Amino acid sequence: ERILSGSENQGKVAVVGGGRAFKQLLKALEALDNDHEKGMVLEIAAVADVNPEAPGMEYARQKGIQVFTDYREMIGMEGLEIVIELTGKQEVCQALRKELPPQVSLMDHRTARIIWDLIGLGEARLSLIRKETHAQRLAAVEEMATYIAHEIRNPLMSLGGYTQRLITMDCLKGEDCLRRTRIIVEEARRLEAVLHNIWDMTRPLEINVELADFNQIVRDSVELLRPDREKAGVEVHLSQEPDIPPALFDPYLIKQACLNIIKNAIESMPRGGKTAISTEIDRDHLLFRCIDYGFGIKKEDLSHVFNPFFSTKKGALGLGLAMAKKIIEDHDGEIRVTAREGKGTAIEFRLPRQQP
Repeated sequence: ERILSGSENQGKVAVVGGGRAFKQLLKALEALDNDHEKGMVLEIAAVADVNPEAPGMEYARQKGIQVFTDYREMIGMEGLEIVIELTGKQEVCQALRKELPPQVSLMDHRTARIIWDLIGLGEARLSLIRKETHAQRLAAVEEMATYIAHEIRNPLMSLGGYTQRLITMDCLKGEDCLRRTRIIVEEARRLEAVLHNIWDMTRPLEINVELADFNQIVRDSVELLRPDREKAGVEVHLSQEPDIPPALFDPYLIKQACLNIIKNAIESMPRGGKTAISTEIDRDHLLFRCIDYGFGIKKEDLSHVFNPFFSTKKGALGLGLAMAKKIIEDHDGEIRVTAREGKGTAIEFRLPRQQP
């Protein structure tokens, strides 16, 4: 109860063992934090591992968590209340029991496993609720999009077609008239593209699964957006786990999801900045993560980020992240966002690694 309470007065928690399990624990806590009214359910202050390059150690540095290569260095931390042992080594547990001060509790890896399972159950329940809510919202959008397509699309196409014909006729001789007519054609095409995006958002996706290179898809996405990021002055740091084996998914749709997420990151930093993009493999899942250091997202807006037509950017339609969510979930994957107002945003999706 003390650990899961999220109390503002909760003491510091430290972890011994900064491997992949610790990294997964941090990500699970981030997901719960977005849906928890009182803030972080379990806040980690420090982690220790003999391997400074362990996956969890590197991730902890990114999150601003103190890291140590010797757990004894963090035992004397002021306000330390609980130490969680994740190494799975009995000798480490025994050493901790001898060296920890009386006021510091020890949670061994077996107990931590129980807490892990509780967090997993909570995360699964929240994920199901989010999916059901999102599906209800999409149903309302689909009804609206059908009406728009029926009432606007045909007149819009006629407008564009007739204006295009006017350009070729002798009745428009002045250059100024031709320029204005071309603007009408361009705007008609832009509106048709908007309608097409709305239609794509609401109709069932046709997924064409094939064997594809996940790392290559992400590299191609980064390269395709080179003009956008160079114009915005955004620097991209790409980190990819090597030797991720080919997997079965729709490469066109997954690339579209990556493009939408990366483009969203670039647009959040109109005055330039840095974006960190990474890929890795986690047992039976492919992971993609994009971190920007832009203006972030308000706490109250986090639950709306993937809603169609929701955007905090002026003039944006708000369909990019909604479409990315649809693509990932139609692949039986999961997508999540973590953010802090004024400090940036991280979007991550997990894709089941289906093997041929």
